[in-house]
Amino acid sequence: MEVNTIAFQLFKENKKIYGSRRLSESFIKEDIQVGRSKARQLMKKLGLKLHYPKRFIVTTEAIILKRFRLIY
Repeated sequence: MEVNTIAFQLFKENKKIYGSRRLSESFIKEDIQVGRSKARQLMKKLGLKLHYPKRFIVTTEAIILKRFRLIY
């Protein structure tokens, strides 16, 4: 298989949160010698952009009030 297709598969399998460092580590686990700079070049060439997971935000007032001990 070609390096481009493997890069795209690894990126998709990992929910689009792998950057160049993790992607290069994944390549090494697959026994393909690709460094971080090459992984970065592949990501740029293929148009792969990270999806940063959002933080969990508590929206329930009861939990917030309990935290500040306003209700018991």
